[in-house]
Amino acid sequence: MLGAKLAYLISELISNIDQNCRNDLTEKLLVSERDYVSRLTTHITYPFGPWFPKLAYTVAQTLPPNFEQKFGADAVLIFKSNNVAKIGMFESKWPRVIVNPSYKWDDLRDKGKPSTVFKLFSHFTDQIIRQNNWTNEVAIWEMFFYEGIQGTYTHGFNRRGSSCFWSDEAFNYVKSNWAHFTHNYWEISDLNYLFTNGGRRKYSENLQKMVYKILLCEKGKRLPIDIYNSECKLKGRDGRVIIVPLPIMFNKNNDSTKDNINKINDIHTFMLRNGVSFYIYIDLDLIFNS
Repeated sequence: MLGAKLAYLISELISNIDQNCRNDLTEKLLVSERDYVSRLTTHITYPFGPWFPKLAYTVAQTLPPNFEQKFGADAVLIFKSNNVAKIGMFESKWPRVIVNPSYKWDDLRDKGKPSTVFKLFSHFTDQIIRQNNWTNEVAIWEMFFYEGIQGTYTHGFNRRGSSCFWSDEAFNYVKSNWAHFTHNYWEISDLNYLFTNGGRRKYSENLQKMVYKILLCEKGKRLPIDIYNSECKLKGRDGRVIIVPLPIMFNKNNDSTKDNINKINDIHTFMLRNGVSFYIYIDLDLIFNS
């Protein structure tokens, strides 16, 4: 999608915003995962973040309690270039390891129907399993927030910004410990293993690395855009197809807000149907051609 130099530039700009959000978390200006992600998406896109006008678009909405997440993730990040889209998704968690070490950020949920064997699954494990259906086309990662002062770390959390690992890494970890995760929730020690890649590094990767790999096409599939309908399609491993609507973007010399109203409604419907709380769209062509 992009060469290494431009991919690094975009990923660094987003990472700098993420680091500012961590500062806000440290200073107790943010009180929840939703606060953090909302601040992150707002500063990426408003007032146009590090971009020029009309190049980025974001939507956030509050979903009903226990609303089903079809993707197992609460945020969608879309990059568009040359009629191709790269889609990333992430699930965010804040374990509160400093402010509340006993905080239970994961729990057990009842799974199964009356006609099946009754089982308990970790909520986070269930999300990872849902994500796996889409990782054949979407770059999905887990994003954890750490309230420690910038530059410090414990338990393998990243020194700057958020702490991340890929969903397929988490899925493989679950498969290797299946008997455990069907009856137990995730602990900080589990995160530490993935953050440090089994002790092979000091701390986790951060948001910059996630975005960088997406833009280099090392993660996620290049999805053709239906220009006429301004949308692209996702096909899961189970054969399900989900249409992802894209906003109609215009450069600064071709403004036409009215034409985008119906598409904005489509985006809201997509979010509600699929349990997505945040939608971020960045048109890379307009960034570099404005």
